[in-house]
Amino acid sequence: QELRPLLTKVVERIEELYNRDNPSDVTGIATGYNDLDSKTSGFQPGDLVIVAGRPSMGKAQPLDANVRTLDGWKAMGDLRVGDALASVDGQPSFVSGVFPQGERQVYRVTFSDGRSCECCAEHLWRVHYRDWPAPRVLSTGKVMSMLGCQRYRGRLWIDMPSGDFGNPDALPVDPWVLGALLGDGNFTSSTIRFSVAVEEMQARLAARIDATLELSFAGGVDWRIVQRDRGHRKGIAGVTINPFTASIAAMGLMGLHSHQKFIPNAYLNASRPQRLDLLRGLLDSDGWVEKWGTIRYTTTSPRLAGDFVALVRSIGGWCTVRTKRTNFTYRGDRREGRLSYICTIHHQDPKSLLLLSDKQLRALDVPIRCRRPTFATIEPTRATATQCIAVTHPTHCYVTDDYVVTHNTALALNIAENVALNLGLPVAVFSMEMGATQLAMRMIGSVGKLDQHKIRTGRLHNDDWERLSSALGRLNDAPVHIDETPALNALELRARARRLQRQTGGLGLIVVDYLQLMQAVTQGENRATEISEVSRSLKALAKELQVPVVALSQLNRGLEQRPNKRPIMSDLRECVTGDTRVMTVDGDRVPIRELVGSTPEVMSVNGRGRVVRAKSDCVWSKGIKPIVGITLAGGRRIRVTPQHRLLSTFGWRRVANLAVGNPVAVSDMFAGSERLGSGSDAISWEPIATMRLEGEEEVFDLTVPGPASWLADGIVRHNSGAIEQDAD
Repeated sequence: QELRPLLTKVVERIEELYNRDNPSDVTGIATGYNDLDSKTSGFQPGDLVIVAGRPSMGKAQPLDANVRTLDGWKAMGDLRVGDALASVDGQPSFVSGVFPQGERQVYRVTFSDGRSCECCAEHLWRVHYRDWPAPRVLSTGKVMSMLGCQRYRGRLWIDMPSGDFGNPDALPVDPWVLGALLGDGNFTSSTIRFSVAVEEMQARLAARIDATLELSFAGGVDWRIVQRDRGHRKGIAGVTINPFTASIAAMGLMGLHSHQKFIPNAYLNASRPQRLDLLRGLLDSDGWVEKWGTIRYTTTSPRLAGDFVALVRSIGGWCTVRTKRTNFTYRGDRREGRLSYICTIHHQDPKSLLLLSDKQLRALDVPIRCRRPTFATIEPTRATATQCIAVTHPTHCYVTDDYVVTHNTALALNIAENVALNLGLPVAVFSMEMGATQLAMRMIGSVGKLDQHKIRTGRLHNDDWERLSSALGRLNDAPVHIDETPALNALELRARARRLQRQTGGLGLIVVDYLQLMQAVTQGENRATEISEVSRSLKALAKELQVPVVALSQLNRGLEQRPNKRPIMSDLRECVTGDTRVMTVDGDRVPIRELVGSTPEVMSVNGRGRVVRAKSDCVWSKGIKPIVGITLAGGRRIRVTPQHRLLSTFGWRRVANLAVGNPVAVSDMFAGSERLGSGSDAISWEPIATMRLEGEEEVFDLTVPGPASWLADGIVRHNSGAIEQDAD
């Protein structure tokens, strides 16, 4: 085409964008991720977009952050794939991936009831706001900026866990009994005493203790918990130990005064019904309900107050602590009392927390607002080693320090959902790894915020059916087409995409999951060459149909050796040092750093092992990377990254997988400054004499479409794929 009509088309497009009704910077297909859209202006028609990020990149917490497992707390750094986690709603959740993130700046996120945790600025939260129809997933940095606006202060809140987790094993003492004794019990004498004047409490305690025990009146309002036989057993000399007292002693509570009491860990990590019973015992003894319906609890033990707060939060409650010192008069003297810790409780179902009198329960009939943990402050704390986990729960949420519910997320499928549901454009998903039914289930869970386990087992609650119905209603009309055929090649995928293009009247997006599972049309000499063909074919498809193609791609594992684990573009390929001499077709040997930005014609090796001419299409710097120096038996020397491929008698092999003595391919096509044709066009083999690490250095790469190889100082080197160059 001549340039003049093309310029006319460009001007028309600019005028169309200028005059459009929507002033947004997004001129292509919006992904639904605002930051990504602002950088790309949306995915444009004809784009090939490669998603080659490391899983769970960025969303990190310190290694010493605690994560709630089913049976207790575990440090983030100690988690392993397969560990069973506590979840926000009690449904199964497991660690599906562990991703060290290196040293990062972390922030302390504090909420309105005092709970807090640490995370990095990119860490995600599922955030609620009164004017939003649904919660949004926001980064810590985004929440920090929103807290600068008056309208959001004290009004952004997170989910609270239901508390349906914990160890269901039997406990040594009934939880309600232990709670009541922590409030009104005396552990300082040899026999445990219970001080209470309310007959209902006496009766409840008598009914809850073991059948071999009973309450014995000890004067005033005191009762002792003793053995019915007073420890005298037939055939046993002397008095047997009271098993109840022994259990209390084994937990470390015997001999403690009121200001020293605490809740044993076994009870804090017990099942929800057991923890709820423990809380009821504590509230029945030292709790009360205000006339306006607020529940409070008081103790003189700072440790017990902290344990009480953790207990309330573990069942989805909101709890704060304030201190108060009460003076008293003793025999005419005014004395200073101990510091009291007063806990204020809010819960969405407050009556479930109590076994109190009718009068106190009636106070709960007063309508009061259930408080939620709202974001209070976010402040930088330290730079430290961090890690991220992926979890299997469909909400991507897990429970961290102080029962804070936090989040991680996925990318590619969410982009497809946004294009189909929110933009109404047809989407084609070619899934060579996951079945169509599995993908449909994932989308139902994502759109309806439903647990995948519930969907797979059919164990849905009443509100789940409503969400399922809503999700099905939205997805039923969503123009999503899923092709689950495994190992498609580029021609088959192109034919299916063209057919869908005709059927739908125009696709909005094509997703390929994932690129390495596709087959090449022609059998190449190595898999990397075939992948290069696949990526070029996908780019051609995007250009032909004028549709963005999003292809997922694997990265090499070199980034795992990087301190911060952050992926960079060169993780799609491997490189050589700047002094590497590239053999051009005119016989020159030019250092690769001098070829940056050019497209020289070089010598390459075809699939039959013959040296041929080939046109390169890109030469560029790839930054600083570790270097391995290799010397061959004949004196040739190369310096490359450990993952760079050389042609060996075993086929193309990474340098890291080669050893001294392994033969690699060389060519004697050139000798000195002689020109092409002065030697055989067949390759020969020369063994490796030495290999050693040589620190880090700036490295470069060169792309050769087709043969995907090139000669440097007579050694056959691999062009490690063209995924990055094919991608827009």
